[in-house]
Amino acid sequence: MPKDYIKFIRKSPYREKLEHMIEDLANDTLDNYDLKKMSGSQDLWRIRIWSIRCIFEKIDGENYIIEINKRWDAYKS
Repeated sequence: MPKDYIKFIRKSPYREKLEHMIEDLANDTLDNYDLKKMSGSQDLWRIRIWSIRCIFEKIDGENYIIEINKRWDAYKS
């Protein structure tokens, strides 16, 4: 079963930008993004692309996507 964020990306009007962001996450080249460490956590970060939020975790130099969703829905999980 695919992750929920894959389904979200397929339907998004920002599909190309989000796919490019996932590639950059895999390569750890995040200098061109609005990147911010989330408060209250050591390893959680977020990337903002318009009204879309990508929440991911950095563990031992690897990035793991937790959520990609609209602004208000991304922070609920």
